Amino acid sequence: MGTYSAYTNLIGEIAKSNITNGEIAQKLHIHPNTLRNKIKGESAFTVEEAFELRRLFFPKVPIDFLFSRENQKMHKTLFEEQVEDMNVTL
Repeated sequence: MGTYSAYTNLIGEIAKSNITNGEIAQKLHIHPNTLRNKIKGESAFTVEEAFELRRLFFPKVPIDFLFSRENQKMHKTLFEEQVEDMNVTL
């Protein structure tokens, strides 16, 4: 398989959480080095691994954001933008 770019959004979400790569690897039933290679883009996540990782650790983060190969900011929902425009705090 070819070389892929790193999942920078996933790296950022992991860094913001209190979750270790070891915990993620254990839940995905893969070796921590394998997880590291997948996060860095040296090998690919399976579809099942991607959905399971999101379900277990980042259920509120869109999967396309987590697994984007570009560094992105999460887009606000239309509701969040409307609330922000109204100067209301949730």
